[in-house]
Amino acid sequence: MTEGERSIIHILDQRQGFPANSKSKYKRSEKLEYEVEIIKFGDSEPEPEIMRLDEVVAAVNRKKNKGNEFFKNEDYESALSCYNTSIAIMERSEHINDETQIKPLMIQCGNNKVSTLVKLSKTFEGKEAAIKVLNLDPENFKALIWRGTFALTQNEFEEALESLKKAQEVNSDSVLVKKKLKELKEKQEEFRKKEKEIYSGWISRDKRKNNENNE
Repeated sequence: MTEGERSIIHILDQRQGFPANSKSKYKRSEKLEYEVEIIKFGDSEPEPEIMRLDEVVAAVNRKKNKGNEFFKNEDYESALSCYNTSIAIMERSEHINDETQIKPLMIQCGNNKVSTLVKLSKTFEGKEAAIKVLNLDPENFKALIWRGTFALTQNEFEEALESLKKAQEVNSDSVLVKKKLKELKEKQEEFRKKEKEIYSGWISRDKRKNNENNE
């Protein structure tokens, strides 16, 4: 195993002689399952709360870079674990409000986390992660695109339009934004068409019922 990697370990519990009145939830020779993550080999790092700023930055970059390796190798669960750990280190640090080094790293790790959640098809979590990035940087282009895309998949058209229009303000030449806005318009039209068909169906059923009652 390498740093950041997670594995499932199965152990056969062969403890003997539980008393008859034992309240233990384990049965004799029960197979136990543990999820194990390798955080770091060698000497352990100090707790984030007592790290100097340069130590926090170094620890975060190590974890982020390891996450990037996992992402490149399509091990998205391990990548997500690394990005979560990177963010947790910064959140626990007394340097969390540093604008010059910590804030840019929070944004980088946040966007990397969003990209990973997309690969894992975790739409709700991805949208929440994108919003956290925008809380740090309201004009972050990547996060605006992600939030607009997530809102579009959830048929939240007003939020999607707001995010994509803001992204267009940040980068008016973006082909991606134009493509997403076109997709939004088409989906809105399709949604309205389906709503109209459903509404027409209700009207038709009501008319039939009224005619039957009159007869």
